[in-house]
Amino acid sequence: MVMAVCLVALFALAGVALAPDVFPPKNGVSASWRQAVPKVRVERGMGAPLTISMIDTSRTSEQRPEVHFTITNVANRPIGAYTIRYRFFSGRRSAGGGNDLSDRETLSVALTPGGSDSDSIGEGENVGVPVTAIALSVDFVEFVDGSRWGADLDRSGENIDGYRAGARAAAEALRNLDRPGMEADLAAITGRDGDLGLQPPNGKGEIWLAGFHRGIQFMKGRVAMALREGSGGLEAVIAQPIDATDQATRGER
Repeated sequence: MVMAVCLVALFALAGVALAPDVFPPKNGVSASWRQAVPKVRVERGMGAPLTISMIDTSRTSEQRPEVHFTITNVANRPIGAYTIRYRFFSGRRSAGGGNDLSDRETLSVALTPGGSDSDSIGEGENVGVPVTAIALSVDFVEFVDGSRWGADLDRSGENIDGYRAGARAAAEALRNLDRPGMEADLAAITGRDGDLGLQPPNGKGEIWLAGFHRGIQFMKGRVAMALREGSGGLEAVIAQPIDATDQATRGER
């Protein structure tokens, strides 16, 4: 035991990293305990309608900054979309980050007052440096009535606006193709490489445009699935709400 401790000390002084299996854990305990777990901090905005709690770091390490948590609607209105912003740190230096935008598809899955759901960030992230701390915050919230809250540093509202505009434009273009004799053209256009030839309006920023193209792909995918499944009434498929907020603003339930 003394020899083992001395070897660890000598390797540490020399700056040499020991492989996880140099000293196998006793009693069958996993060697993953040797990896430091980054500290997770939740930054709470004043009056935030959404809270982050029940932080689970069981799958979190310096090399794999994956964090699972629970989000809860503490407002008195249903939430249709929200963005969790996350930042990675290596020591005192920023190591990047990102955002996770969740847009609920229908009112039936909107986050009701008092309702909770599980969420996560960092899955599959490769930061490239040891992550020692992670900061989480609610950056954006959209209620199903269309009103919004948050600093929206990542401009999620702009992204969603573009997304809905793209989906509506694609729906109108596809509706014009839904007539006898156009079945082959409709199938080709809704295919992976199909092009509806839609042009976004002038003066829109990069994030809005990214949402616009995402909305076009969403609507193409919805119609392509209906064609594959042989569902009749393509107009009914195209006319479905884009998401929970779109459904609510139409006055649907």
